[in-house]
This record gives sequence, C-alpha cells and structure tokens, in this order.
Amino acid sequence: MNIPGRIGYGLNAFLQSIESGVEYSQSLPACISLNMHAPPHVPHNGALLIGLQASDFSWQLKDFVTSCQKMGSGDHISGSSSELYREFGVSGVNAYFRTMLISSPCVLGRASNESQQKYSSMHVLSRIGANVESTLGMAIGDVDCNINGPKNSCSTKAAKIIYMPSKESKFRISACNDEDIVTINGKRIVSRMGCFPLKNRDVCSVGARVFVFIDTYSMY
Repeated sequence: MNIPGRIGYGLNAFLQSIESGVEYSQSLPACISLNMHAPPHVPHNGALLIGLQASDFSWQLKDFVTSCQKMGSGDHISGSSSELYREFGVSGVNAYFRTMLISSPCVLGRASNESQQKYSSMHVLSRIGANVESTLGMAIGDVDCNINGPKNSCSTKAAKIIYMPSKESKFRISACNDEDIVTINGKRIVSRMGCFPLKNRDVCSVGARVFVFIDTYSMY
C-alpha cells in the first residue's frame, strides 16, 4: 500500500488497473522501478527483484582485483576496475536496483543508449541513490526491465521471467540467447537449456546486474 507515492504521475488509475486486472491491462508496463524502497506486500502474480551489494553474495571486490593482477591480468583489469567499483563498490549501482514485476512475460536487458537518451530528454527517469536519475529497473524502449550496466555488458534481450505456476514455483526464468551471461544461484544458463524454476530468494544475475528474486514477501 506504500507504492502510490513512489510511482509518479497517473498513479491512482495505474494502481487500480493493477488490482482489477481489467482496465488498462493491455498498457501496463512489465516492471516498475521502486527507487530506494520496497512495497509492504508483493501484488498477486507479482515479484520483486532486489539488487545486492557485493558483500551480500560473499564477493570481495578488492580481493578480486588483486587476484587478477597476480594472475597477470593487471593491464586488463586496471581499465575495468573503475566500472567494477561503480557497479559493485560501496553505494554501487547494483545496490540501488529495485524493481517490481507486475506482468508476464518480463524481458530483462540493457536498454540501448539511444533509448536512454530519449527517456532522459523527456525527463522520464527514476531517482536512485545520491540524487542520481536513471532508467534503472524501468520498462524502456524494447526492454521490459532495464538492468543498465557498462556498454556491451548485456544485450537488449538477455533473460526472460514468466509467470508459470507449478508444484516447484510460480515463476520461471530463461536466457534469451547463448551469448549473454545469465545465472541462477551461481549456475550459468543459456537459451538452449529452456526454462528453470525461479523460487523465492533465488539469486540471479543478468549481465552486470545481480539480484535476489522475491515472490513471497511482507513487511508485517
């Protein structure tokens, strides 16, 4: 019930359409950026994707950079370390990734630079940490959920999450191709493997984004 103040213009009709599932149902985006906050409950047939800090999945960024340098990859990693710290360092972008899935299927990928520039010019942005405005976690262009990240870190259609209830889980995840890096609980998946059950608290990665999947959640 705390979602309205975080969605923006036209939120009353928008939220009513989510609850009714009838009016405006054809125009609903697949996901909504939640900025810094999460709602008290996940809507029916919905789920949350919450970005993690490196320490949340036992990754020490400084140690990783050091180990690469010791293995003779220093020249390569030195040029990428700034991007790594930007994404996964303290207060990095990954920790601010918070989105709510409200329709199925939802395609996750990196929105093109052209799409992001267009949204920026129209001021259709979401405010994340340190007063930075971004399209992170939003439906933008051909992407249902923009995971952002460094250029070329991910394609526009990298992974897909669908609502498909079964005895195992309510949702399933699949990779959209064999080139993008998509993982579930540390295991890489590619398109030819098909769909995998996506359960509450599974940890996934798509391109530069690492997040925990939440479909059963309540603050109370």
